[in-house]
Amino acid sequence: MTELVVEVTGRRHDGAGARLRYDIVDTDGLARLSAYGAAIATERLLGLAGGPPVGPGLYNPESVLDPARVVARIEELGARVRRTGQRL
Repeated sequence: MTELVVEVTGRRHDGAGARLRYDIVDTDGLARLSAYGAAIATERLLGLAGGPPVGPGLYNPESVLDPARVVARIEELGARVRRTGQRL
């Protein structure tokens, strides 16, 4: 089983402070969750999901991947994602 916790503290679009926590759980090992990430990125780069193919270049994942689409796709593939958050 793999359990990942991602915590982010910062400002929301409306200027309010917020703290978000994502718990990502997969019943298989870390290798499968890593493979999901590679597959999701490859789908995006080839233009199979989320827009046209990405041109040549060096990209950070956050510049080409839509977080909401990634979460939805990870859930489709079998991982559980739970989001909790609070305004500060």
